[in-house]
Amino acid sequence: MKLFHYHHWTPAVEETESFYRDRGFHVTLRNGKVNGAFQRFDPPLEWKDFREQGVMFRIIEMVRGQINVTFGFGKENRFDHIGFLVTEGERVAICERAEAWGWEIERGERRTFVYTPYRFKVELQTRSDVVDAADNTEIARMVMGHKEVDVPDRLRQLLDDPLEQLSFEPCGQTGILEITLAEAEAVSGVDPCGVRLADHKASV
Repeated sequence: MKLFHYHHWTPAVEETESFYRDRGFHVTLRNGKVNGAFQRFDPPLEWKDFREQGVMFRIIEMVRGQINVTFGFGKENRFDHIGFLVTEGERVAICERAEAWGWEIERGERRTFVYTPYRFKVELQTRSDVVDAADNTEIARMVMGHKEVDVPDRLRQLLDDPLEQLSFEPCGQTGILEITLAEAEAVSGVDPCGVRLADHKASV
């Protein structure tokens, strides 16, 4: 099991893409609505090709190594979910635990979502092609702020994993505070959603 992914909603979609592109991430998907219909705006298209169309982006996906970041348009910055690469056996077991607790599960062809009672979801991903196998950059550590005191223990129980990549700090609302990247340099900064990035060398 590996923590590999996070998703936010933000009014600063273009700025968020630019932030991650400047730190070595590349766009793999842009999907947005224009005149009531969804369209793709994937590379080689650039923002100058569609900026004036008023696209309401449902999702932009960016990848660097073993890290997959997605975001879409929202009226305010809001954390949506974190994601784990899991085996099919792990996925089944996690869903069984969530169902026993009465948590909602959304199963899809590409991924499964577990809806926690803490205003965020957990994505279970079994497909390895959502990351770049040729690049070793990965999440060394993610710090998640939590409002409800049982979030850390409940997540560990749900996933049946000590979650060594994930640590927790009490704060006013649940969300991602900081991410340290391994095998990466010159990534420091705070993204438009308020997530602080640091490279592993700078954090040790």
